[in-house]
Amino acid sequence: MKLYVINLDRSPDRLDRLDKIFRKLNLDFSRIPAIDGLHLDEKFVANVRQHQLWPDPFTRGEIACFLSHKLAIEKVAAGEDDFAAIFEDDVILSEDAAEFLKNDDWIPETADVVKIETHGKKVWLGKSIAVKNGYSVAPLKSRHIMAAGYIISKPAAKRLDAMMVQITFPFDHFLFNPKCHVFEKFEMWQLDPAIVRQAGLESTLSVDRTQIAIVNKQSRRASKTFRRELKRFFSRAKTGLWGMSINLFTREKWKRVKFKP
Repeated sequence: MKLYVINLDRSPDRLDRLDKIFRKLNLDFSRIPAIDGLHLDEKFVANVRQHQLWPDPFTRGEIACFLSHKLAIEKVAAGEDDFAAIFEDDVILSEDAAEFLKNDDWIPETADVVKIETHGKKVWLGKSIAVKNGYSVAPLKSRHIMAAGYIISKPAAKRLDAMMVQITFPFDHFLFNPKCHVFEKFEMWQLDPAIVRQAGLESTLSVDRTQIAIVNKQSRRASKTFRRELKRFFSRAKTGLWGMSINLFTREKWKRVKFKP
């Protein structure tokens, strides 16, 4: 199984850090030169924003991230392996990662995408299948954003690449959020516990996203903020009760996927 790492030319320090992590686990990877948002054409950015479905204006970093994942997915689609893993360059790997990245014999035959990362939020998992050494895989049935580590099959990569002609959502939502209309077209699985998590490095997307958050906060009136928070409270309470019912009355799980160091 080939491993691909997305990395900006202006971030050699991240590549060096990740190279040490992979070497320690006796893993090889191929670098995907990431698209740099600083170099995107202004007219192209404006055209993307004109057709986006995401509520906030896309940042240059978000557009570049989407395009960079598309480059990696194109590599998988054109490759010879049945499955390949794609990583962003700010990840940490479990000490057990090599057991799952050197071969694909543990992956369900029908799987299109296996998320091997965790975001730390609760997710809905279907009935799990034990694989090895206390790990299991389960159908992923709810949103689990972030796309710093996932495995994708060659046929799924071909299908996904065809869906990425237009940039409509940030990539992690595009792939792992059911509300973005791609999730249900693929058989998604989750490795539990996860073998990948983000290292907490400063995101190349964080500055633009912070500026947008500040503008949004300033434009909100107090009454609007109160209604928003009240709606969020009841939504979380409803989700919590729903999750409890899943755990009590089914063989599925509403849980936080942990990272195993």
